[in-house]
Amino acid sequence: MYIIGVDIGTTSTKAVLFDNDGNALAREEKQYPLLSPVKGSAEQDSDEIADACFHCIRELIRSRSLNADVIEAISFSAVMHSLVITDASGKPKTPLITWADERSSDKTNQLKETYGLRFYERTGTPLHPMSPLAKLAWITAGNAPWDLTADDHVLSIKDYVFYRLFGTFVTDESVASSSGLYDLYTRTWNKEALDAAGVKEHQLPTIMETTSALRGLDTAIANDLGVHPETPFVLGASDGVLANLGADADVGDTVVTIGTSGAIRAIVASPVTHEQGHTFCYHLTADAFVIGGAINNGGVALQWTKEHLFKEAYEGRPEAERDVWFEELAKQAPIGCEGLLCLPYLYGERAPYWTTGVTGGFVGMSSRNEQPHFARAVYEGVMYQMNLMAQDIAEMVPENKQLLVNGGFVRSSFWVQMMADILEREIIVPEHHDASSKGAAMLARNALNKPPFEKKNGKITSYKPDKEQSVLYEQAFTKYKKWANAMLAME
Repeated sequence: MYIIGVDIGTTSTKAVLFDNDGNALAREEKQYPLLSPVKGSAEQDSDEIADACFHCIRELIRSRSLNADVIEAISFSAVMHSLVITDASGKPKTPLITWADERSSDKTNQLKETYGLRFYERTGTPLHPMSPLAKLAWITAGNAPWDLTADDHVLSIKDYVFYRLFGTFVTDESVASSSGLYDLYTRTWNKEALDAAGVKEHQLPTIMETTSALRGLDTAIANDLGVHPETPFVLGASDGVLANLGADADVGDTVVTIGTSGAIRAIVASPVTHEQGHTFCYHLTADAFVIGGAINNGGVALQWTKEHLFKEAYEGRPEAERDVWFEELAKQAPIGCEGLLCLPYLYGERAPYWTTGVTGGFVGMSSRNEQPHFARAVYEGVMYQMNLMAQDIAEMVPENKQLLVNGGFVRSSFWVQMMADILEREIIVPEHHDASSKGAAMLARNALNKPPFEKKNGKITSYKPDKEQSVLYEQAFTKYKKWANAMLAME
């Protein structure tokens, strides 16, 4: 018997087949574009993404020649902060507006001036253009190319996928809690937030627990996917919270993910918010929540630097050698880059300040600085930004236990060791892939009233901080904080 974990991401959807022991046996992936037709926009086609989900499920089952009866459940993970408005019949009126869309920036600033931290303290979602609350307020104020009418529905991408499957409008508590409209304490839509967004409760989907399952697929849809009509489709949760669950993190553990962007998260037993609004707090299950912060500029900052500041040298090498060359170049510079610092805000920034329009740059530059300094400064700048959030998390989670890491950056032992030295923490790299898909499968086990997957002591790599290097990084980090605050003051 098998469970399929589907992870709807920003640029692709993945479906992973898990056996009863939690082993990932097969994987199917389908990519799709992120479009920016006008300045500040970041849009997608909701139907293209839904079709990608169905493709991945169908091909995963077909490629393994699986009988429909052996699929116990299909469970979902999805990217946060997406928004699509449909008409009464469920047909999209708008493109899918993603977390990266910045067009509601001015409206966000107005909401901050009016409400301060009031919504954040109830919803756990900082006021930021990523938030569906801000996007809806922008739309209903008449500033967007579309409107919202009384019979329309407001959905996330996962909500829309479930509508395509079952013809009903439902959402899970985790995705709802990343909308800025969900009250963490009453576990319902927050009336004041709805008023600020200009949306009515009947326009929003019905909220269900993350372990809730829908059954009763139309026979034609079931046959197309290769499943039984009564196969349970578990609502699941958002990708961020499931990345912690899938990494086998316990309450008190911290998980850092750095791919294109980055995030640091910890599981807590009850809602916790930051007194200055630095962190988010999202729902996982009835007795588990995930707090943390996200940055826009993770691996994408390195890639931009390689392709723009080192373009000729980088692209002049064989593709397989490019990233190794750049890392070796960075290693030639000393810790602290002789005073050079990179504020890596190439694509704005989220945590810990949740600002709009902030820009970055290189500061502290002198005649001593050469190419290796600039390369290394970007590696360090991303980690200094992560450290700002790590310090907040450490204050909020007193029993801060293990620090687990995943994402593409773990392929660089140089960068992971730098994190250990800057955060002054032992870093554990577990052998986990597709953590969000596995987290979705783990929720399905709960929904089926089956015991959790047994935690396995797979291959683990550990990085311990070097005390002497930590001292040098701390000196540079102190300067970084001053420059970051100065840059924010200029926004």
